[in-house]
Amino acid sequence: MGKIDHELNHYFQDNRAFADIINLCVYDGRQVVLPQNLENDSTVLYPKDRNGMSKERRADVSKRCSNGYSFCIYCLENESKISYIMPVRNMEFEAARYREQLREIAASHKKTDYKNWDEYSSEFTKDDRLQPVIMLILYWSRKPWDGARNLTEMLDISKEDREQLAPFLQNCRLNLINMYDLQNVDTCRSQLKYVLRLLKKDQNREALYREVQEDPVYRNLKPETGRMMAVLLRDDALQQYIEDREEDGKETFNMCKALDDMRQEAMERGISKGMNRGKAVGEDLFARLTGSLLQDGRLDDLHLAVGDPDARQALYREYHILN
Repeated sequence: MGKIDHELNHYFQDNRAFADIINLCVYDGRQVVLPQNLENDSTVLYPKDRNGMSKERRADVSKRCSNGYSFCIYCLENESKISYIMPVRNMEFEAARYREQLREIAASHKKTDYKNWDEYSSEFTKDDRLQPVIMLILYWSRKPWDGARNLTEMLDISKEDREQLAPFLQNCRLNLINMYDLQNVDTCRSQLKYVLRLLKKDQNREALYREVQEDPVYRNLKPETGRMMAVLLRDDALQQYIEDREEDGKETFNMCKALDDMRQEAMERGISKGMNRGKAVGEDLFARLTGSLLQDGRLDDLHLAVGDPDARQALYREYHILN
């Protein structure tokens, strides 16, 4: 996942963003998990690999939430690509996390805590309880997930056998969340709300520009929110713009100004390119194309037209600038 993975994992370390995504995905937007009740769950698991060596394994982001005297462990796995082994990976992590809790409970007991041999041999009393582990797979891609969503779908058994064996199989269903299909995003209290708003408009740059222009919140974002938006929108130019501004030490990021500056720069670059190509296709052809593309919010196509002659010719024909 590269840079997307890094930004997502960093972003959800913030308790406010983490609480928002849990409330949105698990509790339909109700404010059940509160930021002040979250603490980092830094447990590292070391399962054996195929060579018998221990290998570090942890969820991308994992936090414990206290609710009175009880706890719940929430874990996030960020995926931008399909994993065809995800049900097994998910099962391994959850089982290992429960096993880790058993070790913690056993270490906390004294011999006098056990009432009988069954409890002593189990190192777990009849009244002991484990903390629930809830794993969410956050899928950040518009490509439909065509992998298995539970363990049963991965098994090589006939339909008849599957029906017969179903009561005896652990299904290990994935809590797979397509981040482009989320509803009730406005219930978020952190700036995650604005990340998810833009994500829904990533296929329509004109709508995206309107969203940013009309809401003043986009003029005062945290830098990490801007970086998150840039990587999810797959906008290299915006990423570079943010990195350049961060070097100036600014504590806030103005997405509205960023898009305006980028559009102005693209216009100036486009006009310059158009003038340089004037002898071949007419002095104002590229400038006219630039104006049309900017008016329609097609910044990506403008970038393409600058460097790709075939794409530029196709756009000339589309806008009836050339036959």
